[in-house]
Amino acid sequence: MFRNLAAQLGGPAKLFALHPVQLHRYLETAWTQMGLVQIGADTENVFLGEDENIVALLSRAPNLLDDPFITGLPTGRRPWEHLIYAYLLENTGMMRIFKRVVELYAVGEQLDVPSPVTRQWLRTAEELLFTNPPPFGIGSLASDVRPDLEATRRNAYWRLLGMDLDHGGSSGRPYPYPRVTAANVDFVPQFESLLGEVWQNYINRVNTSGENASDPEAVANRADILAKGLRVRRLRGNLAREEFFFTAVLSWFHVTLESDNDVIADLKATAADPSERLQKLGARVGITAHPRARNLILMAEPASSLLRFVELEKFSTEAGAATLYAPTGAIKDDALTVINHWGMATGRNLKARRTTTGIPATNGVPARVRPGPAQPRSNGSSPVPVNGRTSVIPGRN
Repeated sequence: MFRNLAAQLGGPAKLFALHPVQLHRYLETAWTQMGLVQIGADTENVFLGEDENIVALLSRAPNLLDDPFITGLPTGRRPWEHLIYAYLLENTGMMRIFKRVVELYAVGEQLDVPSPVTRQWLRTAEELLFTNPPPFGIGSLASDVRPDLEATRRNAYWRLLGMDLDHGGSSGRPYPYPRVTAANVDFVPQFESLLGEVWQNYINRVNTSGENASDPEAVANRADILAKGLRVRRLRGNLAREEFFFTAVLSWFHVTLESDNDVIADLKATAADPSERLQKLGARVGITAHPRARNLILMAEPASSLLRFVELEKFSTEAGAATLYAPTGAIKDDALTVINHWGMATGRNLKARRTTTGIPATNGVPARVRPGPAQPRSNGSSPVPVNGRTSVIPGRN
């Protein structure tokens, strides 16, 4: 969301200079205008649960287009990121680290006196992202009913993706949030099974001799099962607002880490890539970033794109599924990026030959795929089970 806006404005410097009210207005307008997505030459609805949700969004758009800042932006609708984008980025420890940065600047001079650019960035982060949103706004997801925004985010991750964040609370204990039973607890094995089938079809796409393990129908079937499981959680617009706002929040920090901009220079975290900047920043504020932060960051946007297409049922036929392992193409590139970095982040080999369950095995042993609560750690490498289960992506608190 904010990464798209930064690109439209010509870079993060202009984004960081905007007033929080302007950014709030941008979010309101984006919510009403991003009900449609351009896919090739076709325009399709982003699935928000029911078509009437999209009609209602678009009918409100003209009332919000009188802001000179908004109307001066380039036109063209794009969807917001899929919720997995926010999950993967937050799992790096990004939110915890940046929240601590804002806290330290708010109470003292431990991180030195900020420049005017960083002071404006801090104001926006505190008012727009770390303050309970004002009522009647699209990001107003905190109230007496759900006073804890982090718990609300975790609840959304659990419901749609069946996963919790790898880190717990500041005490190291699992973070409390409503773990409802209506959740996609089979998302991880289904997603990994799809990725494993895509890989088998990719490596066998030009195989003309010997054993051929490709199975286009299996790819389409797995994609269709995954699509239906995700869409059922979105009936009548469930999770649309949560996904919209939380992906926007994480995109603010993502764009901050993408370059050695003035804010990063002020924070003394200049480095070669976003994960190194995050590691440096975490070291300054005493919070260790996820050891697989680089993999999580690199696959966040490709995974978002991939799952958005899955939900639009673009891969639910053999012809559509073939784009996932075609010789060339952006969709194939996204799929391979996710396969590579998901495997490195989880330690599970998605490129192994399929087992009888359809889930790749590691050294002949089926991978453990059931996600669980955030984990306290007994040492630097071994997860401690909570209620008999461990989290899907290993790391440390």
